[in-house]
Amino acid sequence: MIADYLFAGIAVFGAVIGTATDLKGRWVPDWINYFMIASGLIGHTIISLMEASIWPVISSLLIAGIFLSVGTLMVYGGLWGGGDAKMLVGFGALLPTTSIIETPWPFPLTLWFNILIFGIALGIFGTLILILKNKGAFLKELKTEVEKNKLILIISPAVLIIPAVSFYFNQGIVAIIGALLFLLIPLVFILKATEKACMFKFIKPSQLVEGDWLTDDINVADYVYKPARSGIEIKDIKELQKLETQGKLKQVRVKEGLPYVPAFLAGLLFSLFFGDVVYSLIMAVLI
Repeated sequence: MIADYLFAGIAVFGAVIGTATDLKGRWVPDWINYFMIASGLIGHTIISLMEASIWPVISSLLIAGIFLSVGTLMVYGGLWGGGDAKMLVGFGALLPTTSIIETPWPFPLTLWFNILIFGIALGIFGTLILILKNKGAFLKELKTEVEKNKLILIISPAVLIIPAVSFYFNQGIVAIIGALLFLLIPLVFILKATEKACMFKFIKPSQLVEGDWLTDDINVADYVYKPARSGIEIKDIKELQKLETQGKLKQVRVKEGLPYVPAFLAGLLFSLFFGDVVYSLIMAVLI
């Protein structure tokens, strides 16, 4: 029990540090993630030795490995940076199980669901903030997107046939899905306009950090870099900084994503104090 609180405290500490650096500079220091991973693995190894059972360290390794796979998919899907994925691995190593709170399914699954839900909520909130801060540029880009895709907007009301027919035949779930599909069309235009108007900026190579998403190919002085969905690596940053020092490259364009680590912190705290968001919502509806 004491160990569970210690592991949870380390996870919260890491998430707080990560949130502060992510909000300030859109990056998470490796040392805090590696500290969490090492603390989880070493701590559960000690527990295994004390209890003469291999399962504590096995569970830590297993959940950390599963979260590593999930985080890698998110990185290569262009949804997360490397620091986000490493933090998830740290959570897995620290909290493969816990006795702090009871959850309807294994705690790591509750934690994952909560992180996703808070990520979506913070993403919507962050997008609205960006739109308000860059209203002029956003409206200009939105107008361009609408003009480029007039045909899609003209035929999109046809999607409403799905919820209308489904509702007539008392197929409520299908009707809801059809209505969501219709709402998805303008949402795509809004997200595209937000990305183009608010999420690109020029910075010096000396300002780059691992995982930054460069948007353009770079071909300078026999050095070639092609953007990767997983972000730029340290070795490429050093090459670009060398070109900057030589006066051959002044700036690069990067796509600045919304900070995601605050969702890790919110999801972790909700999991530890209240349990599962999804289960709570289901029970609220049923009751």
